[in-house]
Amino acid sequence: MLLRLSNINPAEVRHVDSKKDEQHKFFFVFEGEKTEKIYFEEVYKKIQMSDIGVIPEIIFFDRILKNRSNQLYVVENMSLYFNERQIVKDEKKILEKIVNDYTEDDKKTYEDLIVDLKKCAEKWDSRSKISDILQNSSKVEEVLLQLKALKKLGEYNEEIDEIWVIIDRDKESFTINQFDKAVTICCENGFELGVTNPNFEFYLLLHLDSCQLFTKTEISENRRVSSKRRYLEDLLNSKLHEIDGSTYKKNRYKAAIFVDKIPCMLANAELYNSEVNAIKNGIGSTIPKVIKKLKLDEIW
Repeated sequence: MLLRLSNINPAEVRHVDSKKDEQHKFFFVFEGEKTEKIYFEEVYKKIQMSDIGVIPEIIFFDRILKNRSNQLYVVENMSLYFNERQIVKDEKKILEKIVNDYTEDDKKTYEDLIVDLKKCAEKWDSRSKISDILQNSSKVEEVLLQLKALKKLGEYNEEIDEIWVIIDRDKESFTINQFDKAVTICCENGFELGVTNPNFEFYLLLHLDSCQLFTKTEISENRRVSSKRRYLEDLLNSKLHEIDGSTYKKNRYKAAIFVDKIPCMLANAELYNSEVNAIKNGIGSTIPKVIKKLKLDEIW
């Protein structure tokens, strides 16, 4: 799985006025293409406007091969990517020079960039992600985003930083054996698993409703109610329509409505499972854990 730094990365939108050695980093990689990222981008905006003290740096990694979104695949490949961080550290200075040169000089072409990268790749281990980038990219901008992702990964400090993999428990696409393997991989690598049973839509719904009037079967099965929507999506859509007439779509929704109701979500989440092992078969989410670590519960 190739990763690139999000082209709208929160840490680059606004300067963070805090000391480097005090600033914790939170790295996020998502199973979904847009839904989760839309929410967490809004979360970071809320943090930026707060006065919680030292603001953490949030880094979003976008997956390049978006047609491969199985939960275990996402976890396994983040592990492979993460475990090359020593190679990344060795490459860091050269990566910085290439990124700076091509960011500042718009006259340099893709062909120039390929020549420079091939020279570097010849010096590095064959496992180097540079080789993957050369095989899977055709634009300067795309290559630079991937190089920036490698550079950021090389800055990871295991003593204070966290890597969060956000996935759905969705039983139709994620077997128990796959779930157990994903948990094991995360434990071995020190990743945090942000998992929701049945899916991220349930987590969003907790911002608006305790969901106590819905049966566990209705929530867990999340049956299809139309050709375009499942049960939880339909509930979200109805709730948003009641609030301000807006609609819910996986790739477009008003995330601010949810982020402004984080205190409600935290209270409602207490009614459900919050530990990874319990979420294997039970309804709930571990995402509130990272919300608290980001100090969102201190803003209100």
